[in-house]
Amino acid sequence: MIIRRYLKIWSVLRYTWRSNLYFVVVAFVAALLYRGFGLQSVAIPIAAAGPLGAALAIFLAFRNSSAYDRWWEARKLWGKLINESRNIARQVTTFTTGGSDDELAEFHREFLYRHIAFVHGLRLHLRQQTSRCSDTLEAFVPKSELAAYQSSKNLPGAIAQRQGERLRDAHGKGWIDDFRHMQMDNTMSSLLHIQGGCERIKNTPLPRQYDYFPQVFLYVYALFLPFGLVESFGWFTALISLPISFVFLVLQSAGRVNEDPFENRWTDTPMSTLSRTIEINLRETLGELELPPPIEPVDGVAY
Repeated sequence: MIIRRYLKIWSVLRYTWRSNLYFVVVAFVAALLYRGFGLQSVAIPIAAAGPLGAALAIFLAFRNSSAYDRWWEARKLWGKLINESRNIARQVTTFTTGGSDDELAEFHREFLYRHIAFVHGLRLHLRQQTSRCSDTLEAFVPKSELAAYQSSKNLPGAIAQRQGERLRDAHGKGWIDDFRHMQMDNTMSSLLHIQGGCERIKNTPLPRQYDYFPQVFLYVYALFLPFGLVESFGWFTALISLPISFVFLVLQSAGRVNEDPFENRWTDTPMSTLSRTIEINLRETLGELELPPPIEPVDGVAY
């Protein structure tokens, strides 16, 4: 997620240079035909490009609004994950009674460390990086569980299942009464609802027609625009048509990157940063003093 207040123009151009080259070439061809070869008939009324530009603007406005809704929902889901993680940590450490201090302390540590593994596992699951789960999770779960998680088709779901079993065990030992067990189970259900919401965004793309047609309209508009301007600007047509086309290109590109917020790009939900925040919070709840540092933004971008 970009957190600096400005974008580096060279970063933008690195991702858009091919389209900008197309815009310039089309404008140069229009000027060459009109001025160089004297083909006056290639000029078209500028009003002819107006309706297409209006249609393009409507498509881009709708598409960007829908894409931003997906991006913002993803960020809200991870914000809720932070809150529910703190909630389950509070419940585990304050609801469990009846066992010895050592037994309860070990249970608290095991449960909260496994929850940290759930958070990291969800991040890897959404980014399709579950092949890294062994290295990422080995510090938080017993080695006897790692093999099962590595072979699971749904890594965070498998961890959540084990968490439910451990709550059942604690309830069976009398460490958690019926009412508190039900409350903690509701919190676990909320965590799975968050996972499901993230998977829905990940696995359900924006309808392809809202991606395909704006892109087609953009390049058709960029094709017609220079021929509508060439009569007035001649060889300098590109100086006018390029900025106009570039504005539409930026709007179209912004929508494309925002619609998929879990791809580990510089515009996406900063799941690594948020996962580390949860890890720090839960380990601090356990009374640990040697905590990992927060993940700092890199060049104004939080990952």
